[in-house]
Amino acid sequence: MNYNRCAVNGVFDLFHVGHVRLLKRAKDMFKEVVVTVDSDELTTKEKRKPIFNQDERVEILKACRYVDDVVVIDRSYGPHAFDPVKVDEFMEQYKIDAVFVAADDEEYVKYWFGYLYSQGKVVIVPRTKDVSTTHVIKVVNGEVVRDFTNKIIKVFKKKMLKRNIDKK
Repeated sequence: MNYNRCAVNGVFDLFHVGHVRLLKRAKDMFKEVVVTVDSDELTTKEKRKPIFNQDERVEILKACRYVDDVVVIDRSYGPHAFDPVKVDEFMEQYKIDAVFVAADDEEYVKYWFGYLYSQGKVVIVPRTKDVSTTHVIKVVNGEVVRDFTNKIIKVFKKKMLKRNIDKK
């Protein structure tokens, strides 16, 4: 199949290098990239309240040179809508040939884009290693340092316990 125009879906909150690399890879493979941004309502329901609202996320994405168009979507319409008829309508309206997905797990892709996956209309690339919005939020909240510190404490306690047992 000849791919000219793809859709790249996501929340795209706290735009970071992983997002840039994903969109660049999509643009390297397709003439045009349409980003489908999950609505605030959908993101809050399925993940968390976004830090930037959907209008701000759209504005950020439109400023990216790898993006040709941006559309806000939810589960009733778009490449991962529940109703296959709505998926077809979306693909036809925006002239999308395939969905471009960064994922390390093919089951994830089948779950969210199963209808298009079964038609061979999904291009899967690996995620950018060690980069995600969730990770950025954890770093900002100090959770990464806290998690690392807790792991060190656990190892230390195990070693001290083993030493005490060995001394007896």
